[in-house]
Order: sequence, then structure tokens, then C-alpha cells
Amino acid sequence: MCTLLHEPIVDESPEGLLLLGSIESGGGSCGPQLLLSMTWRTMQSVCSCLVTLVTSSVTTPQHDLNIGLCLKNLLLTVRHHGVFENVHSAFIAYSSTMWDRKKEVLLTWLEEVLCRVENSENDMSYTRRSAGIPSLIQAILVTESGRNGKPYFRSSMERLLNLAEHPTLITGRIHALNMLHTLFKDSKLAEFVVPFIGRAFEISINGFSERLWSLRNASTMMFSVLAARLFHNRHTQTRHITDATFFALFPNLHPFFMKELTKAVQVEKFLYYPSLYPTLLILKRMRPCQMTAGDPNLSLSHFVEIIQKLSLSGVLKTRSLAAETYLRYYLVRRYKTLSRDKYRHWREVRNRTNCTVLCFKLNMGCQSVLILLLFHRRC
Repeated sequence: MCTLLHEPIVDESPEGLLLLGSIESGGGSCGPQLLLSMTWRTMQSVCSCLVTLVTSSVTTPQHDLNIGLCLKNLLLTVRHHGVFENVHSAFIAYSSTMWDRKKEVLLTWLEEVLCRVENSENDMSYTRRSAGIPSLIQAILVTESGRNGKPYFRSSMERLLNLAEHPTLITGRIHALNMLHTLFKDSKLAEFVVPFIGRAFEISINGFSERLWSLRNASTMMFSVLAARLFHNRHTQTRHITDATFFALFPNLHPFFMKELTKAVQVEKFLYYPSLYPTLLILKRMRPCQMTAGDPNLSLSHFVEIIQKLSLSGVLKTRSLAAETYLRYYLVRRYKTLSRDKYRHWREVRNRTNCTVLCFKLNMGCQSVLILLLFHRRC
């Protein structure tokens, strides 16, 4: 059955594929959309039957292997999102069973896919976010027992991070970024991915500067998942982390952020530097720690001076992010000093003034900003 349904769902554009011209169905013709819909629904039923056979323990070891090979090959080749989601659900149930029965089969497949992605002659398509390939890796790793700390998950993450930084394997890097995106997004792996978030942030932010669009796109997608993993709270929508907590968890990001901001300041008029926006986006989510505990060298205060320089940027969005980041540390503690020093140079630096107004707007509201502007004019 899987062989008969294979061709429509593995095509690069399954939504527009029409086999053997116009196919008659009842009283009318069967178009590409109807053909794909029927194939999709049939595959959903087939996957359910296969999982039922495996989990009911009525099959022989050879039958289990054949079913696993069928699901694996589908995940490696299917291009239709709905189909490989159904296959993915079936493969998760299959992997949960096989870790207890014969985990060597799963480890062999895991090694096979990783080696194939790391190969310089990799011919697997990375369109549609690598389609079902990340789902195959995720299904195997998420069902690994966590009693021993998931050693195969840790080794696989190290290999994928190394591949994502490889300077020449473009196709492999895109596949690695797509796989990391899927693994970081999985809530079942939330506590196990924390040690890898710092390095993944570096890779994704550096990816904003890539010349190839597919690399930039994959890096952007991974950055959004990492930011959501750290700062998103389903009850309040956003969650703020103190600078002490953040840099204690990811100490490598403090010098990295400083390096990126320094490079951005060196760009003429700060007009365009790809890594600036994601860096400021992370810094603005932090709050200065009121306690004295922690390493004083890893705090938000070290970025204040360089963020002041970024307030001169000719890009409104950069000034807005600089204002929000500046507000977190400086405005709350030194409000009177800020207003006296900044308004003294009102007419000298227009962009910095705009950044200051944004600070006041965020802290006091629009009405207070208008009162300050009117007061300054009269003075």
C-alpha cells in the first residue's frame, strides 16, 4: 500500500502533481488537490494500522523491522507536510516500543541519517524545512529514556551544532539548523536542551550575516524558537530573566554580545549590521539583578555605554530597541540624572534625543512625553 501511494507524496510539489493526465473519479475528473487529499487520508489509515500491529505485540521481529523501515523511508522522502506529520506520530509510537525491544535498530538509523547529512555529497533536499528528516531524528531522540541523562541525545546535539558551524557544507548546515529547530521546539526535551542554548544562540545570530538566503532563513527560524524557549510564558506571553541568571546559564554569550555590539558601532552611521537586531532583542528582555550575588563581570551594566552609542543610529527600530534596553538598567536607577544630562544636548544630537523620548514614553506614557516637550519649548 505504501508503495502504491508513494509517488504523489514524494514529489517536490505534491499539491500540483497529476498522475497519468486527468483521472476519472465517478462522474468527474480527479484533480491534483483531490488526488493528494485521498492519498493523505489513506496514508493516515495505513500508519494507524502499522502502529497498532507493532504495539499489540502480535508481530515477529522481522515484521517489526519491515514496518520501521517503511516508516523511516517515508519520513526521508515525503514532501507533503500533512503526510509526514501522520508518519511522524506513527514513528514516535514505533520508537517508544523499539527502545525496549531492540534499540540497536534505532541507533543504526540515527547514525545512518546523521552520517548522510554530514556527507559532502549529500543529495537530500532541504526545502520545506527538510520535510520529514528532522521529524525522524526527533522521534528517535525524544523517546530515548532520560534515566541516564540521554547520552545519545547529547552526542547527537554536539554533532548537529558542529555541523551547523561547518564553513563549507552548505546543505548539511541547513539540514542541521532545521533539525536543531525541531529539537529545541519540542517541549519534552525542554530541560535537556538548556546546556546547548548558549552555543545555539551564537550560531543562529551569526547566521543572520550569511549571504545565502536559505542559511539566513534557517538561522532566523532557530533564533525565534530559542527566544521563545527562554522568554515565552504561556500565561503572561512574555517572561523576563535577570542578567545574572541569563549570563550564569550562558556565560559565553556575554563576550559574544559585546563583540557583536562593538562591530555594529563601527559600521558607518550604524545603518545596517545583521546581528544587531537579534542581539538587542535578547538584551531588552533582561532585567538588571538587584542583588549583589553573581559574577559582576557578567551583567547588563557593561552594555550601557555601547547602547548609548547605538541611540545615535539612523534606523528607528534600532533606536527603539536601544531605548528599551537602556530603560531596563539606566532609567530606573538614574532617572533624574538621565533627564538633566540628555535634555542639555537637545538640539545637538537629534537621534539620541529620539531615543531618550522613547525611554520616557516606555516609562511614563505618551502624555508625560508631551508635557516634557512643551516644557522644553517654553524654556
